[in-house]
Amino acid sequence: MKKVLFLLSVSVILAACTHSEQKLIKTEEIPTEFKFSDLNYYVNMQTVTKDEKISPKYISKIDSINPYGFGFHCTANKLHGGKMSGVNVKTRYYFPVEGDVSIICTVSKKDSVLFWEAYRLNVKNGLKKWSDAENTFNFKKTYSGDEMLMVYLWAPKGNKAYMEELMVTPKE
Repeated sequence: MKKVLFLLSVSVILAACTHSEQKLIKTEEIPTEFKFSDLNYYVNMQTVTKDEKISPKYISKIDSINPYGFGFHCTANKLHGGKMSGVNVKTRYYFPVEGDVSIICTVSKKDSVLFWEAYRLNVKNGLKKWSDAENTFNFKKTYSGDEMLMVYLWAPKGNKAYMEELMVTPKE
């Protein structure tokens, strides 16, 4: 399980900490040590599983029991540059049968939702095969304080789907 958490954390942290202009990351900037305190940036860890029939990698299983897939959350001021005007999200997904699954992006502050948008995954592209999806969520304003960004996959009807990767890159 530590390997799963490490791989997922490295991909999400590197994506979140990378400047939108894709500056090169120096080797010494890549985390060499995994800390369990980093788990505070992830949601729905109970969905992470291993199923060799679907993928040799660790995956997030979305179904009627867990309709919310693995996700990332962090305050705007902790992201690269301390501000965000949007995020670019990339994921790999797989549908064993036809279904309805979306990438959800929210920004909230205390009890108020400031931004909510869904990007529906193309079931035909991911039916019984892995497919890539990418979407940019553009916010109406730039956030730089304690606003909470959350990105995850959601199956509103409890359809079965799998997610292999999730990369979130904030836009300044």
